[in-house]
Parts: sequence; structure tokens; C-alpha cells
Amino acid sequence: MARRRSLGSALRVALGASTGSEDEAATRLLEALDRRDLLPLITSGPRRIGRKLDSFLRVLDQLAADAGKRCWVEKTPSHVHYLDVLDRHAPEIDVVHIYREGTAVVASLWDTRQRYPEAHWPVLYPSLHRCVERWRSAIQCSIAYAGEPRHHLIRYEWLVRYPEWSCRRLAGALQLDFHPAMVLSNARPNAHLFDAREPWKLGTDLPLGTTGADRFEELLDGNQRRFVIEHLLPLDDLDARALNAIRDENGPQVLKG
Repeated sequence: MARRRSLGSALRVALGASTGSEDEAATRLLEALDRRDLLPLITSGPRRIGRKLDSFLRVLDQLAADAGKRCWVEKTPSHVHYLDVLDRHAPEIDVVHIYREGTAVVASLWDTRQRYPEAHWPVLYPSLHRCVERWRSAIQCSIAYAGEPRHHLIRYEWLVRYPEWSCRRLAGALQLDFHPAMVLSNARPNAHLFDAREPWKLGTDLPLGTTGADRFEELLDGNQRRFVIEHLLPLDDLDARALNAIRDENGPQVLKG
């Protein structure tokens, strides 16, 4: 998401989903950023959800301003389940929905669950069925908001195959200037974006399309693959809505059906 602004760890804290008290979680977040000076912006004690969210948005706005940036962007997939909260309490936020073929997402979730059994993944995804349901629920949320103001949809596979076209469309929708670095494979994010306690994120700075594509065949046996495929949702309607919102006559022909 973007502000103009957008959310992640801060939203998890604001919604009370972080471990420990909200104030402790906020302190840890700002300590990780070496910005304890911003703690006064976070009102302590019991608060309504709107005030909690606004408190963290002020912190993120200040961080962006201090860095000389016009906006900030934050990515956490679970935000898609809180879109009603965001629309109600922070209607100025732009939400970018990046959706992906279900087989790749399910394989990625299942792989992460197997690789990091000591983390929270086995609790979140105790079964392959839960991985499928996670993808289905996210897709259904995106379908519900397709066409709504400030909600922008783009398919991951389009980003991989047509990176410049996709980034130009998103930049335009978010009223940002397009820059070639957006599509360079060596344009790596800053090291401070990665937390040593979250090793599963270490590959997220690799070029698009280099992870997840083949894991479905590698990780799942025939019965598992059939189960997943039988329970996925078709993406045709979501694709059509995303392309209708773009309305780009100069877009790749393959996207025009």
C-alpha cells in the first residue's frame, strides 16, 4: 500500500496483533529503526482502533518526511483482511493488490512452513488445505475491492513478464514518477528492511520471477497437486477487472485477450 501512504508492521501493532502489549511492540518497532524520539507520537494506554491506526500513520509519515520522501510504502499480505478498517479510518491510503497464480502461492507457503518449523508458520498453516484457504480468502478480498477508488490491482506474472509496463501503470495510479531503477534486477532494497528474526524474507530482494515458479511440482506429490488445483479459484474475472481499470491501449497485446 502507499500514502500517498501504505502499511505493515505498524498496522499489526495498531490492531493489537503483535505479541506483548501494544506499547511494547511500538517501542520495539521504533528501536529497530533507531527512532525512539518518535515514541511521543504514539499515545499509550487503551484507545479506539481509529486512534491507534492514526497514531502509527503519524509515525510513518514523520519517518518519510525525515527521509525527504513524499510517500511511504509498506508490504504485509495480511493487510488484505483489514481493508474495511483501512477504508473506514484511513481512506486516503492507496492499496496495491499484487495477486499471483494460486499454485505458486500455495507452494511458497508450504515450503516456508517446512523450512521454518520453529517459527509461527506451522501454526498459521498446519495443513495444505489451510494454505489453499489463505490464498482463496485473499483473492476474494481483492475481488470485493476491484474497481474501488484507491485500490489498484496488478498480477504478479505481469510484473515478471512486463516489468516496465507494470511499474509505469502503478506509478501513474499512485501519482509517482516512474524511474528505470524500479525495474532493475540489481536495484536492491536497503539492508535495514530485513530483520534477522525473519530469515524467510532474505530472498525477497532477488529479481522477480526467480523464486516459487517451479516449487509446486518439486514440493508436492501428485495427490497434493490435484487437491490444490481442484480448490483454486479462477482468476479470469480479477484479471478482467484489473485490466479494465488500467485502460491502456498501449499495453502488451497478450493482456488484451
